Amino acid sequence: MPKRGRKKERKSQKKQKLVDNWCRAVAEQYGGALEFDEAGSVKSRGAYDQSQSELAASGAETTSDRNHLSVSKLWIENSAQLFSSKRGSWRLEGADKSKMSPESVSNRLEFLPMLGSMTDDMLVQHCISVLVDARHCASNLQHVLWSQDCLLGFTTILQECDERGYIFDVALDLDAVNVAIETASREGLTPTRLLTVIGKLDALFFSASYMLRDKLGRESLQAAHLAYLKGHPLCAESVASFRNKKKTFFRKLDASVAKRFGRTFGLNLETMQWDESDSENPLLTILRCACDESLRLFSGIDVQAAFISFFGDRSKNDSKKAVAKLAGDASAALGPQERGGIEGYGVGARGRPLCPRFVEEWRNSKRDWPCRFYAYATPNKEALAEICQLGSVVEVGAGTGYWSHLLRKRGCNVVAYDKHAGESAEDNAYHRKAPPFIPDIKIGNPEDLANHTRSVLFLCYPPPDSNMAEMCLQYYKGSTVAYVGEFQGTTATRAFERRLLSEYKITRSIRIPTFPDQICSLTIWARRAKTISPLSDAIFLASWPIRCVRCGAHGHPDITRLYRCRACRQNVYCSKRCCKSDAASHQSVHKILNLQQTGCTKFPNSKYFVQVGSS
Repeated sequence: MPKRGRKKERKSQKKQKLVDNWCRAVAEQYGGALEFDEAGSVKSRGAYDQSQSELAASGAETTSDRNHLSVSKLWIENSAQLFSSKRGSWRLEGADKSKMSPESVSNRLEFLPMLGSMTDDMLVQHCISVLVDARHCASNLQHVLWSQDCLLGFTTILQECDERGYIFDVALDLDAVNVAIETASREGLTPTRLLTVIGKLDALFFSASYMLRDKLGRESLQAAHLAYLKGHPLCAESVASFRNKKKTFFRKLDASVAKRFGRTFGLNLETMQWDESDSENPLLTILRCACDESLRLFSGIDVQAAFISFFGDRSKNDSKKAVAKLAGDASAALGPQERGGIEGYGVGARGRPLCPRFVEEWRNSKRDWPCRFYAYATPNKEALAEICQLGSVVEVGAGTGYWSHLLRKRGCNVVAYDKHAGESAEDNAYHRKAPPFIPDIKIGNPEDLANHTRSVLFLCYPPPDSNMAEMCLQYYKGSTVAYVGEFQGTTATRAFERRLLSEYKITRSIRIPTFPDQICSLTIWARRAKTISPLSDAIFLASWPIRCVRCGAHGHPDITRLYRCRACRQNVYCSKRCCKSDAASHQSVHKILNLQQTGCTKFPNSKYFVQVGSS
């Protein structure tokens, strides 16, 4: 057999094992058992009593493409097992099913559930199950048409919910998924189109779970989010293969960058296992799932080609056609961050990260809804332990109370305020009506800090272009501030930063896990014996936590200028020498963020670097 044929056969066998394992895992979960013979056909189903005649009607035994239909048949069996024969049946549309082609079978699967007989709880769980299946078909099996088949069942759920009087408006999200799938079916499923389909599916799921939040309750809602993102269990071969791929990826990184990532995110670099002791921190689990999925899906995408196409930074050996071919359908033009001033983001050093549009959209799909349900900054054990050892805490702008909830679990005494707490939660532009994690968030503003002089002021991701954080410093008379946010970034304002540095001095800085477009950290501040007034630019730059990552130099308006990488926003340099000597580490940071090595050494080219303090 030719080498290409053997490679294709191995790939087909691997996908077959993946589907087989999925069938077994779901069958066992629902009390059944699926067994397979050497040809991949089902021998017995245990507790599952679906009629074999329905499967025979698909023409599975007469078609020439037995392998394709074997996968389709197993998928039908598994899905019927998932929903049980008592809740509905599968229908294959077509006048003569014995002559249906494999493609038509895979395209026209339609589940007809008996929704009217379902209780509300069963209907909600059915809704979640359908979307979990849809995502599994796209993300793991990379068969978006099967995802669309799952969405046919989801459409019937929407109709039933409408008849029962549920407020369940996800039509726009559903249309967006279908458009993405139709585009991929018509023009080919490229890696970037797969990202788009999965991103739209995620938006649909989280929007649906938001609509069902009252039916699910907070704990069930949290469990549904994790079940959806983790998906169905993969076969042992796939798990081992991805673990090896992950190990190879981190071994190729700069050692210091890999260790820093492992320590911050809780990844064991030897076993490639996440720290399971963080199970009570669902936002961190969601972020880890996003890291794993991005590593798996971005491996076939040349992100650097998108940058090259946009900036025109082609070498003499790179023709326009070659660059265009590399970029493919990567939507190489950059997103709206170049125009600045959008959604609270500023310009210059406070601008949004530089990346191709498809990368930006993927990041948004991973971050937006989880942040709305939980918090806009992700805690880890080290950050929570540091705040707990400071003593009693008062938090203003608590949002859902996620950080306060985790601090209380560690024995910390926390009082939480938010101006949108309680009945006014519908006015919250950041969290909407997401269920709170603690029941006693008080309606309050910075003025309430006058009653908490002995507590530590905790500010977590204060909104950009708002004076809330600055007003907190004005009314707070205590001695310690714990601040989670970005300097010269997308939290708080420059006026807040100047006041914080004039009245307090930094005592400790702790890295926390972040989504790819964030650079926030936890910093602890102690009140100065004497306020620095007036605060000159020289003292301001010398006092803040931003330094050259290579030599540790402070900024100075006349002597040393600091420049931040516009792509990763993490690395800051004071000179071309520092930038070049740190190239390996800088490139590793970009690889973790799925940006490869674009512009790492082009210091201080304004396309890639921006002066810190310039805005």
